[in-house]
Amino acid sequence: MSEEWTISTLKEYLLTLIAANDKRYEDRFTAQKSEVAIALSAAEKAVVKAEVANERRFENTNEWRAVVSDRDKTFATSKAVDDRFSSQDAKIAALTSRIDQAQGSGMGLKSGWGYLIGAVGLIGSLIAIILAFRK
Repeated sequence: MSEEWTISTLKEYLLTLIAANDKRYEDRFTAQKSEVAIALSAAEKAVVKAEVANERRFENTNEWRAVVSDRDKTFATSKAVDDRFSSQDAKIAALTSRIDQAQGSGMGLKSGWGYLIGAVGLIGSLIAIILAFRK
């Protein structure tokens, strides 16, 4: 059984087909629009979360920066430390020189006392010998 197509039936068929396709495309477009809106909403939420996390990280970074800055303010610079050590080295060298001189003087004085006692002993012995020969 073959149907005969007339122009009016063909036109009606095509218009029905076009209307069905339009309806189908409109439904797809509406569904895509809804899905895009949901995706955009999720993306906005993700961006907000990322911004909050980033702010927390920057707050932590700023706290560390403040701690390091405070630490740097209380620490001495290497030039100040070098100057202080140079000053201490000069004072130690001066004290070492004084101690060496005092020890040298002390050793000389001790040696002098030894020579003096030896000389007194020798003179005493000579006097004893001379007195012994005179008798």
